[in-house]
Amino acid sequence: TRKTTISPREQAILNLPSPEAMQTKLRQKIHMEVKQLHKQIHSISRVSKPGNAFKLNLLYARIRRLNGLLAELVEASFEVLKRLFVRVFIDEQPIL
Repeated sequence: TRKTTISPREQAILNLPSPEAMQTKLRQKIHMEVKQLHKQIHSISRVSKPGNAFKLNLLYARIRRLNGLLAELVEASFEVLKRLFVRVFIDEQPIL
């Protein structure tokens, strides 16, 4: 008999929480990232340096995309939710 080993990633995917719990964790993660971006915006906007307007523009664009993703989470199917959850929490990749 052959023993098949399951990787920790596959084990985590097999033990995913309920869709509601995944949605809640993703929502919290997005809110934390938006909060962190607001802190960066606040610190950048206090100092006048060349290129800061460009950086601010990029940060605001990222916040808009995160807020759009947050709105999509409400209507997302289980497959989309599962894919995003695995990418963010199991593979530990950035949200965007």
